[in-house]
Amino acid sequence: MNSRLGATLALLSLAALTAPQAMAQIVQKWTVAESDVVVSWAWPDLNGDGIQELVMEDGVSSWFFDGADTYTQVWLVEDSSSSTNTLFQLWQQKAGFLVFRQQNAVDQQSRLDVYPAGAASPAWSTAVLPGNITEGGIGDLDGDGQQELAYSWHSWDGSAYTSHWTVRNLATGAVELAEQTGDGFLAGPFVGNVEGSEADELLLNWYWTSGTSELVCWGTNAVAVTPPQRPESMGLSARPNPFNPLCIIRLDGLAPAPDLGIFNVLGEEVRRLPLAGSGTREVVWDGLDQRGRPAPSGAYVARAGSQSLRITLAR
Repeated sequence: MNSRLGATLALLSLAALTAPQAMAQIVQKWTVAESDVVVSWAWPDLNGDGIQELVMEDGVSSWFFDGADTYTQVWLVEDSSSSTNTLFQLWQQKAGFLVFRQQNAVDQQSRLDVYPAGAASPAWSTAVLPGNITEGGIGDLDGDGQQELAYSWHSWDGSAYTSHWTVRNLATGAVELAEQTGDGFLAGPFVGNVEGSEADELLLNWYWTSGTSELVCWGTNAVAVTPPQRPESMGLSARPNPFNPLCIIRLDGLAPAPDLGIFNVLGEEVRRLPLAGSGTREVVWDGLDQRGRPAPSGAYVARAGSQSLRITLAR
């Protein structure tokens, strides 16, 4: 290579490495004045435009705004039964359902309302619960492809906690696990795939009144349905193979057939052996043809009904 050309290429390469690179900058994009004390954050797409929405809440109402522009309202959820000291806010969401929690910490009363995204009224609600709803989560807890909502609540009598938890179908509200109760404070249930199974599990941290504590895992114990057992080899098998002079041919799971035929590679019948019964049967070929003469070494085909097997006679 010409030395001057080589030097020029080296300089160009160095310039490419040291030239300033264009970089995106993080800047403030927009701001909106809010008329009250609110909480705002992003939630998954509710109107199908592929962009996350914003929710703004004041403890009674939840306004959802299109994330594609500056606060165009796409949905409103309000707690019409709200009273003094009651807080009503979005709590959980998954699979097209949003769970709102109404909680009165003073009166120790709570309730959950489950809305399909965009709906004017809830699909279902819990009864008023005697306590404060604490933790919960959503997951497929029995491996059937449907989502369940697990939640807990606790009450305080001035000296000790009593905690409760239960599991309901997220879409219908049907109770899938009856209320569980214990003396003490419950942190959980937390939903996750703890053991790597198809179904999710629940983790519960119990702080018992006695002063002890436990981490407890709940999940499905359903045993997989075992299909009817089939023979290890459906059809024909032979042992030994190759063989000399005897071969035991086994028939597994075949419909009744009147006989077993032995054919050479030309398709000519060499021997026909009668069969009896059905299911698993065994028949012995002694390496002789239909006239009682030794068949020559080579490959043969054993055939019963629609099943066939290649066997080899090695003298």
